[in-house]
Amino acid sequence: MPRAAATAARAGPSAAAGLAALCALALAFVGCAWGGFGERGDGPAPPVDIAIITVLPEEYGAVLRRLSRVAPDPGSASFPNRYAWTRGEVESAFDRPYRVVVALAGEAGETSGALVTRTTIMRWRPRYVLLVGIAGGIPGVVTTGDVVVASAIWGYEYGHLSDHFAPRLQLSFWSDPILVRSAEKRAAGWRPDIRVTAPRAGVEPRVVIGNVASGDKVIETSTSGFFVSVQKADSALVAVEMEGAGAAAAVEEAQDHGIAVGFLMIRGISDVVQSQGEPSRSTAASGQNPERGTWKQYAASAAASFAVDLIRSGWPEPPR
Repeated sequence: MPRAAATAARAGPSAAAGLAALCALALAFVGCAWGGFGERGDGPAPPVDIAIITVLPEEYGAVLRRLSRVAPDPGSASFPNRYAWTRGEVESAFDRPYRVVVALAGEAGETSGALVTRTTIMRWRPRYVLLVGIAGGIPGVVTTGDVVVASAIWGYEYGHLSDHFAPRLQLSFWSDPILVRSAEKRAAGWRPDIRVTAPRAGVEPRVVIGNVASGDKVIETSTSGFFVSVQKADSALVAVEMEGAGAAAAVEEAQDHGIAVGFLMIRGISDVVQSQGEPSRSTAASGQNPERGTWKQYAASAAASFAVDLIRSGWPEPPR
């Protein structure tokens, strides 16, 4: 993923317009701008150090179980608690803990990821945002139970469609490089914190750092013509998921408005995209394949364990 395509805001008018439209949609839903907080005058809550965004209840619960002093947020007139915001703390090496808020999007997809992230930043003014949850892995690169840290997130559905789909790399976002380096230095000491039994014996999850593809499609096979074109465009992909590009776009918009906030995405691998030559696997009516259902709890726990260990022992700055 070339650095010339670092962000949508610098990618040319088409990609930038798409990002602007996404953020405009978020603005319409939220009902207030970055600088204002509603007609009743109630502003954002006291700032936190880190906001953790989750999408599924399994991801949300896995994170909350690793926090101390957990307390739900009562919400406010301008910020009703539509994202189940819950505050908590993570111990630190300093004389005070890190203050954390956890959000539950409740719906998958890029727009959902943008909305929950944007509103959470407005409400809590975190110094960093972490998107923590599960993802599908690229075959031959990762395996179920591994944890992926996104060095870059690519909105892979942006492209040109004629007789075939030609993806473009312009809608790409880079994670906070300091957080990526901190993640690279973490040893395997976080593994004992995984509080779910692995579906198979002998699992020793690795941390894999690389590019992650983000879009609104559930990718079940890497041999479809659409996804083959995606992989050809970026051969360094390690995983695919559905909310990262939206969340990263919201963070970038906040940065453009002068808000100092960094971003990192951490995903546990709940299934591996089916590759050519594998036997066909059945898919439930819900669209979830059996492997994902079996590994979802473990993958969510692995991602949460690594994220909290990173905050506790590898965070690049002290609590506020």
